[in-house]
Amino acid sequence: MKLGGISLKLLLGHVLLVVLSLGVLAYWMIDVAESRFDRRISGELLALAQAVSQQASDVASNDGPQLRRLLAPQQAAGAPGVIVTAQGAVLAHTSELSPAEAAALPAPAELQRAAAMPVAQSRRRLSPEEPWSLIVAVRGRTRDDLPCVVWLARRGGHMLDTHSSGLLLAGVIALIAFVATMILALGATRLWVRPMQQLAAAARQLSEGDLEVRAEAAGSGELALLARALNDVRRRLAAQATTLDNQRLTLESLLNQLKEGVVVTRPDGRVALMNPAAIELLNLHIGRRPDPAVFIGRLYEECIPQHDLQEMLHVPPSAGPADSDGQDDYKEIRLQVEHDDRLAHLRARASTLQLPAPPGDARRTQPGRLLVLTDISELIRTVQVKTDFAANASHELRTPLSTIRLAVESLLNMDLSRESADAQHFIGLIDRHSARLTAMVKDLLDLTRLENPGARYEVRPLAPRALLDELRDRFADAIARRGLHWEADIAADVPPTLTLSPHLIQLALDNLVENAVKFTDTDGRVCVAVRNAPGGVSFEVADTGCGIPDAEQERVFERFYQVERARSGADRGTGLGLSIVRHAVTAMNGCVTLTSTPGVGTRVTLTVPQRG
Repeated sequence: MKLGGISLKLLLGHVLLVVLSLGVLAYWMIDVAESRFDRRISGELLALAQAVSQQASDVASNDGPQLRRLLAPQQAAGAPGVIVTAQGAVLAHTSELSPAEAAALPAPAELQRAAAMPVAQSRRRLSPEEPWSLIVAVRGRTRDDLPCVVWLARRGGHMLDTHSSGLLLAGVIALIAFVATMILALGATRLWVRPMQQLAAAARQLSEGDLEVRAEAAGSGELALLARALNDVRRRLAAQATTLDNQRLTLESLLNQLKEGVVVTRPDGRVALMNPAAIELLNLHIGRRPDPAVFIGRLYEECIPQHDLQEMLHVPPSAGPADSDGQDDYKEIRLQVEHDDRLAHLRARASTLQLPAPPGDARRTQPGRLLVLTDISELIRTVQVKTDFAANASHELRTPLSTIRLAVESLLNMDLSRESADAQHFIGLIDRHSARLTAMVKDLLDLTRLENPGARYEVRPLAPRALLDELRDRFADAIARRGLHWEADIAADVPPTLTLSPHLIQLALDNLVENAVKFTDTDGRVCVAVRNAPGGVSFEVADTGCGIPDAEQERVFERFYQVERARSGADRGTGLGLSIVRHAVTAMNGCVTLTSTPGVGTRVTLTVPQRG
């Protein structure tokens, strides 16, 4: 455990408290020992003084040597002793004292108390350099009836001052007590500080963002309550972080799945957000997957090359919160962006939005710019297709109608009795072009129904053999008139029953066989085959007709598009057949492919999925 801060303060506090306690205890123990020592010494002195006083009654006052022998026990103890008269005249003293010293030892007050009472006891220093001494003065009489006082003194009180062994023992005890105090204080400090250190470490990890850390919360003390409170804070922070993370992931997922491109810039002109759709629409990635992180934090001038979009992303100096209509600084343009395989038409809309202000900014929000990009290429193409369709339909309808009107006007101005042959010619024109109009209207109606997204078609089991037989019967006359050979083949692994829409498959096959018969010369072949395909079944219609040039194979599925040879042929079609085929197959969730070689023939394959 590293000592520092609160650990060191606790340790020093424990040591000081224990040292003070031990000091008070030692003082009390020494005081008690000294009191006992003083009582013992006082008792011994009193007994000796009383014995000397009693023995002095048998010795004459002028017999100094005999009186001195009475002080022999005091002399043996190395302590001073004096026998004096009540007036202070020295009768005898221990040998280490001089007469003058012996006369000076008994204090007048001590002699007066001894004269007034049998025994007088006191405590004082015999000299400033000496420790305290216990003094006993006992009144007595010599044999010649002279009043006298037996005065005895012995060092007492400071036991350690008088006994070196006691001093050494006290030092050893003090040292042991100090070491024990340090060990106990260190152990107590470790015991009390460790939970606090664990709490501090948990709080530090929590402040660094580690929301998995937990503080030990055993017990019911204040530290345990603090640990539980810290764990509650961690749980709340973890829940909030989880909520924020889920919201962030939801926003990221939403932005990543949006088909519209989204770009957000800050007031300093740097990109704050860009989704993959924006990168894709603006063709900002080169040979790699769109990565918005590459653009975040960069200036929008470095990321977006279109000058019109740069102007839209510029934050006006007066930009503020959007007005109630949300039209503040709103701009909208249309632009084109070159891609590797197409020209994209985009609709760009920009408006001001409020972004969170950076840390330390007094403002809560700051103005930014939001740019939303929408790919309207399909809409433009659809509008163009409808425009072309209306123009083509008008053109295709006007030609037969003009021919019919011209023939009718000619018939009205003819003399039918004389010009019957010419009249027959005009009637034939009317018949052919009215039939063409009928076919065109039928095809237009079929195509309109197929393009209706809400259209539903009955699906039921069909036998492929019966389907081909019916197809042959419908075109038997046309095949015979043109002198063609019909071939039908069903692969052995084709199921005996297929689940299809009778209307859609008949519509597709009729248009394919009609084209094959129409554009195949005499003695040619028209082949229809049914094969198994991955996940479904395929229908192949092949002929040995004129074929389609490579440059025109992609366009033959467009409405009213006709290969030039077909347009100049005798049996000119409506130009809607293959468009109807494509829509019919798409309605069955299938696909259509075409392969053709001019002068060799054409093969169209319809692949339709089957369940189970």
